[in-house]
Amino acid sequence: MASHKELLRRVAARMEKHFAALGDEELEVVKVSQLVTIAVQDTQRRTVARTMRRTDELQVLMDHYYDVVTPAVAAPGEGRFVFDGRRVKGEHTPEDLNMVSGDKIDFFLDLMAG
Repeated sequence: MASHKELLRRVAARMEKHFAALGDEELEVVKVSQLVTIAVQDTQRRTVARTMRRTDELQVLMDHYYDVVTPAVAAPGEGRFVFDGRRVKGEHTPEDLNMVSGDKIDFFLDLMAG
């Protein structure tokens, strides 16, 4: 298990990468009511959560899940994300799907017949 110092270093590196990607764009203040925390849970009960704007595309959460959980298990694009019986697409937003904070998206790895 990583030490507290190592975890802080990783978080700082991710934040630096994120803010560098913003470039010269102005950072906006986001009201708490505009934010939701959504989780992805797979069949092995591994869970990854992310807080995002209600209007952000869910592709951000899907990419985060692939980065954190599945590098050794699945490549990005493999598997299905499902919420409330419907397949989730990257361009969907929490607002599109009427999601509230605490909702979970299920992830199912595609099975290959041999």
